[in-house]
Amino acid sequence: MTELTEREEAAIRPTVAHLGRQFHGEVPPEELETAIRGCFDQWSDARVREFIPILAERCAREHIQDTRDPGQ
Repeated sequence: MTELTEREEAAIRPTVAHLGRQFHGEVPPEELETAIRGCFDQWSDARVREFIPILAERCAREHIQDTRDPGQ
């Protein structure tokens, strides 16, 4: 996994909590964190990192939705 900036690392816990509420607690926090960290990895070589936490949250939400409801 990619080494995250301090700001990115600090964004993970609240993002896990936010997505947990969006999925009504149906997705374990560990699964959410794994998805978020995987999404951060997608932008590991990005030079501008300001929006990566937002992009990672969207990416993780889509990933979880796809794995929870593969028919859509």
